[in-house]
Amino acid sequence: MPWRALLLGLPLGALAALALPPHDHGWLLWPALAGYLALLHADREKTARGALVAVAFGTAFYYVSLFWIHPFLKAFGGLHGAPAALLLLGLCLYLGAFHAMAFLGARLLPERWFLWAFPAAFWAAEALRARLIGGFPWNPLCLPLTAHPVLLQPAALVGMHGLSALVVLTVLGGVVQIRARRPDLAWIAVMAVAAGWSALWLGHGEAGDPVKITVVQLDLDERRRFFEGDDMEGLRQAVRFTEAALRGKPALVMWPESVFIHGWEEGREGTGEAIRMSRAAPLVINANWIEGGKIYNSALLLRNGTIQARYAKRHLVPFGEYLPFRPLVEALGLKVIARSIGDFSRGVAPGVMEGPVPMGISLCYEIVFPHLIRPEVRGGARFLAVLTNDAWYGFSGAPEQHFRQALLRAVEFHRPLARAALTGISGFADAHGRVIEILPPGLKGALTGDVTPSDRLTPYARTGDAVPLALAAGFAACAAARGIRRLALKKRG
Repeated sequence: MPWRALLLGLPLGALAALALPPHDHGWLLWPALAGYLALLHADREKTARGALVAVAFGTAFYYVSLFWIHPFLKAFGGLHGAPAALLLLGLCLYLGAFHAMAFLGARLLPERWFLWAFPAAFWAAEALRARLIGGFPWNPLCLPLTAHPVLLQPAALVGMHGLSALVVLTVLGGVVQIRARRPDLAWIAVMAVAAGWSALWLGHGEAGDPVKITVVQLDLDERRRFFEGDDMEGLRQAVRFTEAALRGKPALVMWPESVFIHGWEEGREGTGEAIRMSRAAPLVINANWIEGGKIYNSALLLRNGTIQARYAKRHLVPFGEYLPFRPLVEALGLKVIARSIGDFSRGVAPGVMEGPVPMGISLCYEIVFPHLIRPEVRGGARFLAVLTNDAWYGFSGAPEQHFRQALLRAVEFHRPLARAALTGISGFADAHGRVIEILPPGLKGALTGDVTPSDRLTPYARTGDAVPLALAAGFAACAAARGIRRLALKKRG
């Protein structure tokens, strides 16, 4: 019955979401997944009911973990009450549908293969979630593992999507074996390989010389800046903290995204201050860049008073940096955003810049997309540099979720991470995803740390998402073949 699926799937999804920030009860992931996967396993021969359980779990998981979107829509989109809640629900139903997609994909194969078919289909669905309609891979199931770096290391082998599938396989394997009352030797072998890989990979260190990097974090009221357009306070703070940090002679200084609200213009006060700072140490900043009548959200590398390199953001934020379906958005009540945000143009080239060592630049939530970071690593980046502004979301849990997802990129590509966030979380992590030092939200200042660059290519850096995308193509081919066969049978009948 549909109500049974909803009554069981919804609370389990909500429970699993409590494993993520801001709640951070990581242990809850395992019982929640066990209950969810036990339901799917029991319904593996019942297509509609299993799919409904999957949608219910996924929708509740994302609604609880993404609830910070609701106050954002109210504060900056002018959308209140039920319309904001419905818009968030629509997004979460879409994301939850990928759980159903995985279940339906597993149903294409014989029932006895469910233990392997569902994790494989889930791996494929997660890779698609990161790409379809712009992609939104936020809050993967493996995110709670970031609190325990030893558990993250298989991401260097199979990536974030594969690590989430491994979490599913781990729990589903336990469910199946308890029900069957006998061990599954293939499952035990996969678990042993994953554990062995983690132990061996975590033991690999870097022998290179560390690079001293300073990241700057501010204390600003983003609502006042957004509505009044005042960017001078941010600039004054950035200059003050940078001048103090320069006494330590860092090899690179990183300012966060949105220190400049306005575009880069020669002669502006902010431009002059950035140029002055760059004469003491190379400086990476974010500014809007106008070229050929187009506006690009860009990162600039300044050295000795000149622009040495520029990167244009490749993955723009919908409803933030461009407005898809602008007339529809205005009709839904997002008029404040529609009036205030112009249409940015996309960059095309990966963000590899020659700092003290080659670095891969990401702006804002580009860091949550593994397939965007991979070309930078393949292009020679030896550490990951992230400039972001999470001030829009306050102390809601979104900044912590965003930071945790950056740790996954460090592990996937074995690259240390330096992150400058406007109001937090700024800090450093090593190439195994272990946090070195951070400035949490609510603090301001300059944080200087040593980052040890890496040039080792992980298996995931070499292959990317070739396996899950091939699996997705395989499941699609199976579905098409089954549909054609049914049409043929109908014609004969």
